[in-house]
Amino acid sequence: MKDIFDRHAHGVLQFSGGKESLACLELTKPWWDKLTVIWIDSGDSFPETREQMMKVADTVPYFMAVKANQPQHILDFGLPADVLGVWNTPGGREFRPGQQIRLQDPLMCCKTNRWDPMQNAIRILGATLVGRGQRKNDRHKGPQRSGQVVEGVEYLFPLEGWDEARVLGFLLEKGIELPRSYEFNRSSLDCQHCTAFLSENQGKLAYMDKYHPELADVVRFRLRTIKRAVQEEMAPLNQLLGD
Repeated sequence: MKDIFDRHAHGVLQFSGGKESLACLELTKPWWDKLTVIWIDSGDSFPETREQMMKVADTVPYFMAVKANQPQHILDFGLPADVLGVWNTPGGREFRPGQQIRLQDPLMCCKTNRWDPMQNAIRILGATLVGRGQRKNDRHKGPQRSGQVVEGVEYLFPLEGWDEARVLGFLLEKGIELPRSYEFNRSSLDCQHCTAFLSENQGKLAYMDKYHPELADVVRFRLRTIKRAVQEEMAPLNQLLGD
């Protein structure tokens, strides 16, 4: 990676606290003096994630925590849901103003509270190099690829060709401890009250049951609310199909 860092005066490392972020942080250690580690605090971060970020901030030369307001966004636009009826969305509710259950596209929630704040921070810093722990076989990933230059910014994904086993093996070899949530979940925790991305977060409720039971109750209540809304929207389709 030396040739890449030689081309840039300063860059950023997008950091979530998950296994890939931890591996990237270790791999880029020789160039920490040229990197700002950026974490997006959505306003709904787990307390243990905040503690982890404080430790990272004490370790690296440059660290930036960018604050968003996901709780207010959910109040304004509704619960993020993987499956939602159009009439529960902000657009649909304009035509059905009496709709009680408010849902939103989870990608828009992430865009507002994670991706846009990150891009704004990169622009403010004037960084010409952006690194993150994106892997080629990730189910969800951005459109950029390692080495690609977009609007004057070069992207660096040191783990692009790695699989999960290699990431975990690297961390074990370096003696880097995973967050305790990895006992239940294979990715970073992100927002406490997130009700979307269920296939990737199936272990998250089990983790909350053990360490944050009151929070788990709130999330279950919200998930049941989403289920009820989806079932109501599906009823006409079921009638048409005779199901």
